[in-house]
Amino acid sequence: MGLLSLGVGMAVGYVLGTKHGKEGFEQARRSASEAWNDPDLQEKIQDTVSSVSDTAGKVAQDVAEKTRRAATAAAEAVRQGGAEAAETFDEEFHAPETVPSSHGDVDSDPGLSTEKEGSDWAQEGGAPGDRGGG
Repeated sequence: MGLLSLGVGMAVGYVLGTKHGKEGFEQARRSASEAWNDPDLQEKIQDTVSSVSDTAGKVAQDVAEKTRRAATAAAEAVRQGGAEAAETFDEEFHAPETVPSSHGDVDSDPGLSTEKEGSDWAQEGGAPGDRGGG
């Protein structure tokens, strides 16, 4: 794209830079100006702009209304889905009753074991019965 733009720019510059190019450019500019200032063309442009503006306003209103309807429908669907999910959960899923398998932290603390041999897992000086102060 950059090389193409450079080539077009160089060609336009060359044409505009030559005497013949300047005359041709001025003639093209005068023709375009005359065409642009033609009252019939200006009237057609105004009619087109007015028509496009009216159509755009109507389309914007239609889009806004349909968006509002879609948002309302989506909110209602979410509301109903949430209610159904809560009802299904209440009917079908209950937390299981749990029964403790131990009596506190005693079962998980090897230093408090009642075994005489091999109960000192942390290498802290023997079985619990041997901690007498010696």
